[in-house]
Amino acid sequence: MSKLALDMSLTVTDLRCETLTNPLGVGNLKPSLSWRIESSDQNVHQTAFQIVAATSKDKALKGTGDLWDSGKVASNQSVWVVFDGKAPKPKERVWWRVKVWSGSKESNWSAPAFWEASLGQRDWAAKWIGGNLAGGPRSYAPLPYIRHSFEGKGKVAQARLYVTSLGL
Repeated sequence: MSKLALDMSLTVTDLRCETLTNPLGVGNLKPSLSWRIESSDQNVHQTAFQIVAATSKDKALKGTGDLWDSGKVASNQSVWVVFDGKAPKPKERVWWRVKVWSGSKESNWSAPAFWEASLGQRDWAAKWIGGNLAGGPRSYAPLPYIRHSFEGKGKVAQARLYVTSLGL
């Protein structure tokens, strides 16, 4: 069996999850993944791909797919490829990379991309805040300006606020 040559002119770019670049709050446990191949050569067609998905960027960079390693899949499909690995935990970030083959040419791994799983059912603990609208909660009166102050304890490394408004 001959070894495949890495082809520097064959690259994988524009990694997307559910058509978005590095999306947050992906509710689908088996999201669709897509990518683009680029080459300076003509008549280049993907004949196979490999995806690794990991719980950390470092693992993805090392090619350690602790959530999924598709292995080499003979396919020209580069859009709507369904993630078939371990479901991520709520709010967990999934780092993934792709490499492709075109006949006897093999690309390098793509730059890593990520998606972040949505909140789990138990994480949806919220407190409604709101004004007393004249027509009731479903009236179409202009929304009042509502704010709430709070102070965090300790040094904040990362924060995210989930906000919604009835009807919006």
